[in-house]
Amino acid sequence: MSKQRARDTCKLNVSARVSDAITAKPGNASRRPSVACQQRMAKHRGFRLVTGSLASSTQTSPLTGAFFIPAMKIFAALLFCLMTACKPRPPAESVYAITGSQAERIKAISTIISKHTALPSPLLDANFLEEQIGDGHLGPSDFHAFYVLTVAPVDIPAWDKLLTPLQPLDSPPNYVGPKQSSTWWLNFDTFPRLKFYSPQKLTGRIHGWVGFVPEDGKIYIHTYTM
Repeated sequence: MSKQRARDTCKLNVSARVSDAITAKPGNASRRPSVACQQRMAKHRGFRLVTGSLASSTQTSPLTGAFFIPAMKIFAALLFCLMTACKPRPPAESVYAITGSQAERIKAISTIISKHTALPSPLLDANFLEEQIGDGHLGPSDFHAFYVLTVAPVDIPAWDKLLTPLQPLDSPPNYVGPKQSSTWWLNFDTFPRLKFYSPQKLTGRIHGWVGFVPEDGKIYIHTYTM
């Protein structure tokens, strides 16, 4: 009976004590209800007890308070980085050229051609340059190779006999030159005078052409991958 009477007493004084608890000042500790009674009052009025005091159960969510703006700034920064990273970039380009003395160039380029066929005659001079488009990380790279072989004009018929005329589907080819200016490559005016052949026997590649003017002793080769 004593416990029931205590609960009834607490309920009878709920309104007055809730008002006193909310507006209580530090010096009015004697007027504050007990913790147990505060909890009952909080449950009755929709309040909850936080560290010994009454607080509203309808506090502002952190997402709409101090944490919301910094979180949005971080999200916007991440979105900007992703958009920047996904922006298309031009493929990387590099150039490889065989340099050195005349004898060194002849030896290096003769070795390249000898991997595919025996040379019909000795080379008197040779130049080589290859352009690589792409770095091979995101798919295969493309290559454009340019050769110039100098032979004695009397040896041109031996080269003519070795090579296969360019197929009609690939002829007439278009003029192509290295992006890097090279004095040894043919100019546009000389291009129409060339007699064209397939590059496969000399280079192993099917795309491109071999062309020469018999009286000059110059053999021009352009190949590419795709």
